[in-house]
Amino acid sequence: MSRKVDPITLSVVQGTLDAVCREMTVTMERTCRSPILTLAHDYSNTITDWVPRIVVQGADLPAQIGGVSLIVQGMVDYLGDDVHPGDIIYCNDPEMGNTHLAEMNMFKPVFYERELVFWVIQRSHMTDTGGGAAGTMNPDAEEIYAEGFRFPPIKLWEGETPNKAMFDIILKNVRVPRAQLGDMRGQRATVNLAEKRLLAMLNKYGKEMVKDCLEELMDRSERMMRQEIIRMPDG
Repeated sequence: MSRKVDPITLSVVQGTLDAVCREMTVTMERTCRSPILTLAHDYSNTITDWVPRIVVQGADLPAQIGGVSLIVQGMVDYLGDDVHPGDIIYCNDPEMGNTHLAEMNMFKPVFYERELVFWVIQRSHMTDTGGGAAGTMNPDAEEIYAEGFRFPPIKLWEGETPNKAMFDIILKNVRVPRAQLGDMRGQRATVNLAEKRLLAMLNKYGKEMVKDCLEELMDRSERMMRQEIIRMPDG
C-alpha cells in the first residue's frame, strides 16, 4: 500500500463504490420508459472523482463507458467553476467528446463540505433527438444538423430548480415527449440516488479518508496494468 490507508476501510470503500454503480443500473432499469432502455438496456453508469478520473463503472455497454472520460472532461472544461450543489447538467454534443447525438449524458456533482468530490454520470441512448427520421437514425442525413438537436453542457436543474425552457425545447423536438420525459426523470432518479449513497459513505469515513482510498485504488490499478504489460512478450 502506497498510502496510510487501512486495508479493510479501503476494501469497504471499493465495495461501496461498486454497489452504488450497480444500484444506479437497477434504478435506471426500474424507472426508464422507452423500449430501447427498458428492454435493450442501452445505458451506462459511471462515477468519477474530482479530477475527473473514472473510479468505477457499471457492467453496462463498453462502447458507451469507453467514451465517458472524454465527455465528462469536456463538460468540466466547458463549465469551469460554474458548478454548484444541486446542479444537474445535460449534454449530447459529439464535439464535447460524446459518441453520437442519441447518447444523452446527465451529470451531477457530489459536494461534501463545500468541496467537489465526485461526479456521477448517467448515459442513455434516447429514442429520439428530433431530426429527419424517428429513432435518431436518418439514412438521408448528409450533415449533423439533419440528425437532430445537439446541445453543449446545459443545466437542466440549477440548484434544484428545473430549467423549464430547456425541457420545453427538448420535448418540442421529439416525437414521443411523454416517454422522453419519463426517461429523463429516470436519469435524474439515478444520479440523485448515487449522490445520496456517496454522501452517506463520506459521512461515515470522512472526506480525506475516502479521497486517500480513491488515490490508492487508482495507483493499484496502474500497478496491476503495468504488471500485465510486463508479462506480454516483445512484439
